[in-house]
Amino acid sequence: MGGTTDKGQLVNKVRELVHQQLGIDLSELADDKHFVDDYGADSLDLTELVITVEDEFGISIPESELGDMNTVISIVNYILQQQK
Repeated sequence: MGGTTDKGQLVNKVRELVHQQLGIDLSELADDKHFVDDYGADSLDLTELVITVEDEFGISIPESELGDMNTVISIVNYILQQQK
Protein backbone atom coordinates (compact mmCIF):
# COMPACT_ATOMS: atom_id res chain seq x y z
CA MET A 1 0.00 0.00 0.00
CA GLY A 2 3.06 2.26 -0.13
CA GLY A 3 2.49 5.70 -1.59
CA THR A 4 -0.96 6.17 -0.14
CA THR A 5 -1.22 9.79 0.97
CA ASP A 6 -4.97 10.20 1.37
CA LYS A 7 -5.25 10.77 5.11
CA GLY A 8 -8.78 9.37 5.37
CA GLN A 9 -7.78 6.09 3.71
CA LEU A 10 -4.65 5.96 5.83
CA VAL A 11 -6.60 6.47 9.06
CA ASN A 12 -8.99 3.67 8.07
CA LYS A 13 -6.11 1.30 7.25
CA VAL A 14 -4.27 2.05 10.50
CA ARG A 15 -7.50 1.63 12.46
CA GLU A 16 -7.95 -1.80 10.84
CA LEU A 17 -4.37 -2.79 11.73
CA VAL A 18 -4.87 -1.65 15.33
CA HIS A 19 -8.12 -3.61 15.46
CA GLN A 20 -6.36 -6.75 14.19
CA GLN A 21 -3.30 -6.44 16.43
CA LEU A 22 -4.81 -5.13 19.65
CA GLY A 23 -8.31 -6.57 19.37
CA ILE A 24 -9.99 -3.21 19.94
CA ASP A 25 -13.49 -3.06 18.46
CA LEU A 26 -13.56 -0.54 15.61
CA SER A 27 -16.65 1.12 17.09
CA GLU A 28 -14.70 1.78 20.32
CA LEU A 29 -11.44 2.84 18.67
CA ALA A 30 -10.85 6.59 18.82
CA ASP A 31 -8.04 8.07 16.74
CA ASP A 32 -6.61 10.08 19.63
CA LYS A 33 -6.93 7.56 22.48
CA HIS A 34 -3.72 6.10 23.89
CA PHE A 35 -3.21 2.38 23.21
CA VAL A 36 -1.70 1.71 26.66
CA ASP A 37 -3.47 4.22 28.90
CA ASP A 38 -6.93 3.97 27.35
CA TYR A 39 -7.01 0.43 25.91
CA GLY A 40 -4.63 -1.49 28.18
CA ALA A 41 -2.15 -2.57 25.50
CA ASP A 42 1.29 -3.68 26.65
CA SER A 43 4.76 -3.24 25.15
CA LEU A 44 4.54 -6.53 23.25
CA ASP A 45 1.23 -5.42 21.70
CA LEU A 46 2.82 -2.15 20.60
CA THR A 47 5.91 -3.87 19.20
CA GLU A 48 3.74 -6.23 17.14
CA LEU A 49 1.65 -3.30 15.93
CA VAL A 50 4.73 -1.34 14.85
CA ILE A 51 6.10 -4.36 12.96
CA THR A 52 2.74 -4.75 11.19
CA VAL A 53 2.68 -1.04 10.28
CA GLU A 54 6.27 -1.24 8.99
CA ASP A 55 5.43 -4.26 6.82
CA GLU A 56 2.14 -2.82 5.55
CA PHE A 57 3.54 0.57 4.55
CA GLY A 58 7.13 -0.37 3.67
CA ILE A 59 8.64 1.97 6.25
CA SER A 60 11.07 1.55 9.11
CA ILE A 61 10.24 3.08 12.47
CA PRO A 62 13.39 3.64 14.55
CA GLU A 63 13.41 2.56 18.19
CA SER A 64 13.66 6.21 19.22
CA GLU A 65 10.19 6.80 17.69
CA LEU A 66 8.45 3.77 19.20
CA GLY A 67 7.30 5.64 22.30
CA ASP A 68 5.43 8.09 20.09
CA MET A 69 3.47 5.37 18.24
CA ASN A 70 0.70 5.32 20.84
CA THR A 71 -2.43 6.54 19.03
CA VAL A 72 -3.94 5.98 15.60
CA ILE A 73 -3.31 9.60 14.66
CA SER A 74 0.34 9.52 15.78
CA ILE A 75 0.95 6.51 13.53
CA VAL A 76 -0.88 8.14 10.61
CA ASN A 77 1.10 11.37 10.99
CA TYR A 78 4.38 9.43 11.10
CA ILE A 79 3.49 7.51 7.93
CA LEU A 80 2.53 10.72 6.13
CA GLN A 81 5.81 12.31 7.20
CA GLN A 82 7.76 9.32 5.83
CA GLN A 83 5.95 9.47 2.48
CA LYS A 84 6.97 13.06 1.76
